[in-house]
This record gives sequence, C-alpha cells and structure tokens, in this order.
Amino acid sequence: MAPPPNRALDFGQGHWFGHLDESRRFLWASEDLPRLFELLGVRPGLQVTDFGCGWGYLGHLLMSGISPGGRVDGFDLHKSLLEKGRSRAKEVKLQGRLRFTEGDITALHDVPDDRYDLAICQTVLMHLSRPEEALDEMKRVVRPGGRVAAIEPDLFVARQSVMDSFDNVDPEAVKLRVEVDLHVLKGARVTGAGDYRIGTRLPGLFTEAGLESPQLWLNPQTYSCTPPYSQADQEFADFLKRAHAPEQHDGEAATWRTLFDAGGGDPALWEALERHERPLRERHRRDLNEGTYRRVSTNALYVCVASVPAR
Repeated sequence: MAPPPNRALDFGQGHWFGHLDESRRFLWASEDLPRLFELLGVRPGLQVTDFGCGWGYLGHLLMSGISPGGRVDGFDLHKSLLEKGRSRAKEVKLQGRLRFTEGDITALHDVPDDRYDLAICQTVLMHLSRPEEALDEMKRVVRPGGRVAAIEPDLFVARQSVMDSFDNVDPEAVKLRVEVDLHVLKGARVTGAGDYRIGTRLPGLFTEAGLESPQLWLNPQTYSCTPPYSQADQEFADFLKRAHAPEQHDGEAATWRTLFDAGGGDPALWEALERHERPLRERHRRDLNEGTYRRVSTNALYVCVASVPAR
C-alpha cells in the first residue's frame, strides 16, 4: 500500500504506483488464503480496520472470509487512492462494506476505542519512521481479545532472489548487489523512508506495543517461470515483461539510487553493479519474449498476528 509521502520518495505516485498496483495480485495465492484466514481469525461478521488501505486490495482479499455481515473500514492519507478504492468497491457492489476514510493511521482521533475485531496492515509499517505509533493505534481501536496483524516484507531477501536464474549466477554480481542494497537499506532509514527489513522485527515490535503472544509466519508463495509455462506462470511472465521494460527499470533505479546515495554508497560501486546487471537484464528481456525464461522468486512477506490484552 502507498504510505504517506516522506523526504525520499513517494510510492503512491509516478512509475511506482502502476507497478505496485499490478503486483498486488501476485502477493497471495488462493491456496495460501485458508492459512492466512486462520491466523487472522477471519470469520463471517468480522469488523476489520485496514491501516494504510490504499485502494483496498487487502479488504477485497478478506471479504470472502468475513461475509456475510463483515465490514472493512480503510484509512489512508492518499486521496487519489481512496477515490480509486471507492470506485472499485462500487464496481463490485461492496460499497458500505468496504469503506474508505482519509486519516492519519498514527492518530485516528475520530475512531473510538475497542471499535474493531481485527486491525490489519500490509506493506505499510515498512514505510514509517515510527511504526510503533501505528501499532499503538491499531491496538487501541481493537477490542480486548481481538487481533492486530501486520504483513510486511524483508526487501533485502526479496531483492537478492531476483538475481537468480537456475544457471550462470555471477558471484561477483551477487556480492555487488548485497553491498549496494545494504547502502539502500541504510538510506531508507536515515531519510525516514522506513525499515525495508521490518518483517523479521515484527514480533519484537508487537511485544513492545503490549500485544500478546505474537506469531510470525512467512508467506510460502513462490512464483516460478520455468517452461513449459502454466497459466499462472504465463501471467507472471507477462507481468515481468512489463516490469523489465527500460522505462520501468530506469524509474526504479532512480529511486533506489536516491536511497543508495543517502546511505553513503560510493558511486563507483553503483556503476560496477550496473555493468554486471545490464547484460543480465537484456538476457531476461530476451528470454521473456521468447518464452524461455527460467526464474524463481519469492515475495518474502512476513505475517505477524497478536492478541489485544484486557484493558
């Protein structure tokens, strides 16, 4: 979901939004949903609040489990995303059950205590310089015995996975990518863009927030593009074609370079990585177009769920 703007970048605008919007449908596979719903305690009639809801992807995902009688109230600061969410809810006749409100998720003063059964967010805490403030609000608006859940990534793990092919892995390129990404992660922290490795920190953050018995689960979904392609493989390959387009890469690289520089990275290190990765990107584009692309990737999404204690 798109976070509030910060000093470094805004994922709700420009080239990022279209890419992230499309990638949402590859975050969860249908076979993983029963386990996710079990962890979240999803049941018919559940009253849910979605912190940093964007256009409501997560609410749409949960709707099959909380119907009939369930409702999702989403809060976000991006007016354009909220309008898109209202339009999409209307298209599928879910207006009134998927509601979108402008609000600061670290200070929802108009929302009473103990209002919801479940508070949830996805790829939101990673963008906050003080995620504990959002967790405090999530805990406040959920009744005792209800649940708070966060779904967040470890982008360091995820980005290393995109170096992969089943063959011809260049150890020097892997080493360079690790060094570059460590500077990117540092730059994200120092600019206030957030913690891109927050996934594994969630149990500690939940405990510090006073939430009980946090559980952490790694989304096992892995998308594979290995000929002969299945329908799912082909859909993912088509998505990758668009993601590999030069204009998409250039936009992403510019954003990552901003964070790399903020993290004290040496420009020569960045250029060295580009020299190694440029031919790899060209090969990937060619293989995608020819239908011979061999790749395994993981989203590395961590799901942390905990209970709200008695007041």
